[in-house]
Amino acid sequence: MTFVVMPLDAVWNLTVQWYGGNALCKLLCFLKLFSMHASAFILVVISLDRQHAILHPLDALSAHRRNRCMLLLAWSLSLLLASPQLFIFRTIRVESADFIQCASHGSFGHQWQETFYNMFHFITLYVVPLLMMSFCYSRILLHINQQHLQNKGIWYWFQPDMLQVTPEYIHHALFVFGNLNTCCDPVIYGFYTPSFRADLAACCR
Repeated sequence: MTFVVMPLDAVWNLTVQWYGGNALCKLLCFLKLFSMHASAFILVVISLDRQHAILHPLDALSAHRRNRCMLLLAWSLSLLLASPQLFIFRTIRVESADFIQCASHGSFGHQWQETFYNMFHFITLYVVPLLMMSFCYSRILLHINQQHLQNKGIWYWFQPDMLQVTPEYIHHALFVFGNLNTCCDPVIYGFYTPSFRADLAACCR
């Protein structure tokens, strides 16, 4: 996405006409869809990993193998779903205007086929990942809520009056603490990686 798709797309936006040839036209359209699918599917893998880590915390030993399988599946599905782009897009020359464009014009026999193709990718790219991530994080929240109910935690949820008597700086501290979750994630995941711990130990020495 960074080194191929974005530079080529930027040049294409400037030139309007396609000057890259047929092979590069197919490659760019394939990589654009592949990178979008890969990004969406990797987010699904992360949500599945977090769900399993929270719901089954003692099953950490099998996480490495399971995550490798899920990542392989995510990349394979991305390749498979993006591969039709190699056959649909091609360079088209308009002889009367001496104009060449990279487009899918003429690849579909009927309009409904193109609509179906676009809707299929909309579902696989946005709808399915969104539903899967919503399901995973809903299970995580439900599990955490049940744990807190058992432990009588998160008094904010059950004692709204405490908000009136709690000092303002505590609210700010809890708000900052909640936002630090995103910043701390890479560090926490890093410490679970043996190679990261070994490199850190070598730096400290």
